[in-house]
Amino acid sequence: MRKVVIGLVTFIMVLMMPVVAQASETDQLSEWFGDNGEIRYPITCLDDGWADLTYEEQMIRCNLPIGIAESLSNEELVDLCMNYPFAFDVTAYEDPKDAFAHYNLYANQFAVLTEREGYEDDICMWYLTHSPRFDILSQSTQTTRVQDSNYDSEILAQYWLITLYHEGKMNDDQVSSLQATALERSRLSRLLGYNYLGSELLNTIQKENERNSTLFDTLVSMSVIRTNGFVASGPAVELVSGVYYTPGDYYKYGVSAPCYKHYSGDMSDSEKSLRDAALLSAHPSWISLGLPTWKYNCHSYAYLVTSLNDEYWLNSPVQYMNSGYFVSASNVTIPTGSKVAIYSTGGLEHSVVATNTSPYSSGTVAIMSTTNCNSKLGPDGLYRTTVYDMYLFYNGVSYTAYY
Repeated sequence: MRKVVIGLVTFIMVLMMPVVAQASETDQLSEWFGDNGEIRYPITCLDDGWADLTYEEQMIRCNLPIGIAESLSNEELVDLCMNYPFAFDVTAYEDPKDAFAHYNLYANQFAVLTEREGYEDDICMWYLTHSPRFDILSQSTQTTRVQDSNYDSEILAQYWLITLYHEGKMNDDQVSSLQATALERSRLSRLLGYNYLGSELLNTIQKENERNSTLFDTLVSMSVIRTNGFVASGPAVELVSGVYYTPGDYYKYGVSAPCYKHYSGDMSDSEKSLRDAALLSAHPSWISLGLPTWKYNCHSYAYLVTSLNDEYWLNSPVQYMNSGYFVSASNVTIPTGSKVAIYSTGGLEHSVVATNTSPYSSGTVAIMSTTNCNSKLGPDGLYRTTVYDMYLFYNGVSYTAYY
C-alpha cells in the first residue's frame, strides 16, 4: 500500500505552484507588438535567446498579458493559439483535453478564447482556411520542415477539433467540411510519409460510433491470470489508426495490471523524425533518447520494461504502486532509479524514472529542478529532462517517488 497520504501535501503544492499568468503581466507590453502594430510572440523557438531560458521562463514570456488578450478578437486569439511555440506539445498527452487544460493554465490567449461564446466556430474556420505547406514538407532539411511548414499548427488544430467534436460542439455541416478537408490532407501527407496530418481527425470522425472519446479505452473485459509477464486475453485490436495491440495483463511486483502489447503498425520514420524535431525545437534543453513510437508509453517504461525495447502500453500503474512492493515518499528528495508519479488536481498524470539524486534535501522546486529523469511522452519520444520540467508540463501539484 502507499505509505504516504498526499492530500495535505497536494494542498500545499497547489499554493506553491508558479503563478505564470501574474509573472507574465510584468513583461513590457510593447514586446507583444511588431513594428507595424501586429500582435506576435515576443520570443519563439526560432530566436537565439530561446535556448537560454528555462521551460518555466519560456512559458512566462509566451503568456499573453490578460489586458491584451481581452482586447483581441476571436480570430486574433485563435491565430496566436495556433502559433503557440508549444503547439506540438499537444501530442505528448494521451488525452488532448489534458493538453488544453495545461494551455489554459499557462497561456491567457487560450484561457480567454475558450471562455468566449462561439469560439468553436473560429477554430473550425481556421482549420478549413489554413493548410500545412506540403511543398516545404517535401524538402530535405528537417529544421526547415518543422519551422516553416505549419506542421505543428496543423496538429494542434486537429487535436483541438477532436476535443470539440467529442464534446458535441460542432454541427453536421462543420463535421462534413472537416471530414473532406482532413481526407485530402491525409492523402497528400501520406504521399510524403507523414501518416498523421489529417488522419487523426479523419479517423475520429469515421470511428466515433466504434469507440469512446479517450484514445485508449478498454475494449475487452480482462481477467487476471497469476503468472509472470504478459498474458493475452483476446485477439489484436486497432486502437490507433493502423496500429494494433493485443489486450492482456502484465504480472509483476506480485500483482497484475491490464495493459496492451504492441502487435503491428506504427508511425512512419519520417513522422518520427519530424515529431522529435518539433519537440526539441520548443524544448532545446531536453535530450532525445528515443524516437516517437506508439509501441509504449510513460507508465510502461517506468514500471514494465525500462528500455527502448519496451512494447507495452500501460494505461495505469496504480496496481503496481499499491502492491506493497515499493517504499514511497512524497515531495522529498528522490532516490536515483525511483519511479516518480506526477499528480495534477485530477490525479495521476505521468510517470518518469529518476536518473540522479538531488543534492537538496528540502525545497520541492529545488529538488525537482536538480533531479534529472527519463520521460516517455505519450506516443512521442523518450527524453532526458528534469522532474520539474515534467511537473510543469503535466500541471503538477505533487509528486511521489516509488523505490
